[in-house]
Amino acid sequence: MPDSEPVKNVIRLRDYYPQLRFGFAAARTNLPVSRLCECADLKYFEAIELHREQYDALPDAERAAFLQRFKILQAGSILETPLAYNILSAPESMQKDFVRTVAAALRGFAKAGIECGTLHFSVASALEDPVRRKSLERILRHLAPVLQETSRTVLLPVRIPSQKEDGIAVLSAFLRERMIPNLKVRLDLYPHEMARDFDPVHLAGTLRLETRSVLFCYNADCGNRLVRAHLMPWLRYFALVSFTGPFLVCPFSRDNRLASVEGEAFSRLAGEIKTLHE
Repeated sequence: MPDSEPVKNVIRLRDYYPQLRFGFAAARTNLPVSRLCECADLKYFEAIELHREQYDALPDAERAAFLQRFKILQAGSILETPLAYNILSAPESMQKDFVRTVAAALRGFAKAGIECGTLHFSVASALEDPVRRKSLERILRHLAPVLQETSRTVLLPVRIPSQKEDGIAVLSAFLRERMIPNLKVRLDLYPHEMARDFDPVHLAGTLRLETRSVLFCYNADCGNRLVRAHLMPWLRYFALVSFTGPFLVCPFSRDNRLASVEGEAFSRLAGEIKTLHE
């Protein structure tokens, strides 16, 4: 369907683009706290993803300034990735301790104004293993009341393109079966691995209904750059559910040497997109 053709109950693109929230994935790129302002405090950035430790390391004044500066503040990880991954194979007693730790972090997020955080369970592989899947179901079931209590959201990172043929369909079914309102996904998009004429629906299926954060990931050291053609199909995909972001730039480079340059480029691109009149 052409973008200009009106669809009932779907926001018009020229009204959608100005509402988009763009920003920088400081957690996913392991950006040092000392460089947050340089790479993230840019004209068209209204969102930022931080490690909880990065946020905690900020002086009180800077922390308050971040809450004022950014409309969306997300935690890139609630607990270290190896811990979240390995907990699915751990004894149930350790899983209970894990749930208590995550619950405490979520309550801290509620006080701090952090909307959500990520747990790196490697969910695609976990769903293939009956034992790990059962553990995942148990942990999420115990976290559900805390998510409701705190109004916080747990994000499960999902790589696109998926490295598993039916991974997206299996995950979508899993989320529907769990019926946990504040359990959502973070889409980690790798645009340079997608075909030139890629179709977001083919790659992500119905996950737009479950998405609360999007990262555009790429190896900047290899000369890869983000251009409008990488973003626009995804923005149109999400427009159908009026998801306005955050859409975060995630450039990988040695010692983050290109983080500032890529952040500036993405901010300019965000400015161009927010003023489109399609």
